[in-house]
Amino acid sequence: MLTWLRARAAAALVLVVMPVAPAAAQQDPVGVWNLRIRVGNIGEGFRTVLVRVERRGDTLMAQASGVTPDFRDVEEFSYQGDTLRFATGAYEYELVVKGDTATGTVTSPAGRQEVTGTRQASLGFGGDVPEVLRKTWTGVIGHRTEGPPPGDAADPVSWLKQRVKNADDLVLWQRRVPVSFANAGQYQADLINLAGNSVVVDGAWRTDRIEIASVKTATPK
Repeated sequence: MLTWLRARAAAALVLVVMPVAPAAAQQDPVGVWNLRIRVGNIGEGFRTVLVRVERRGDTLMAQASGVTPDFRDVEEFSYQGDTLRFATGAYEYELVVKGDTATGTVTSPAGRQEVTGTRQASLGFGGDVPEVLRKTWTGVIGHRTEGPPPGDAADPVSWLKQRVKNADDLVLWQRRVPVSFANAGQYQADLINLAGNSVVVDGAWRTDRIEIASVKTATPK
């Protein structure tokens, strides 16, 4: 009986002194994050938002880029349980940080969209080059405010030439929406000569403009 009691006591002692596994450490969000967001307007594809999280004393602070290259302090910033929440303008982000990746959503007047992000190796805002959105656009070359050449224009090229004061007047009309070019001056002669035609523009999306790589007459279907 005594031997059995001693065995029970020894087992109880082992159970008492076994170490408890420590809780998982909270992820550190400090750094510059490249957030990749799918957009569904003109220039459909992905855009990149840069967010820099800094620790100042015991406080975490953040700045984010917008449609322009400017960076501003975010609003309603919080970081709890590996979840990063902040707002910038009408955009509200909620991201879960795991190592050097972040996943979550952004909610805006356009609805909720998926967000994926990676932490830059450098701390500078421009340390990593965001992926350029490359695409092909189809439309009609016309004037920024007066629209494309009318269907009854005898000479669409002359019609457009008479109205163009500078390269910024040249746009691509898509479904009654004018889309500007970032480098229209470089292709001004080509754009004017294609007036009135359905064209295909290959290039890159730069904020709210198309950077032309090539422009040609669309092949009839």
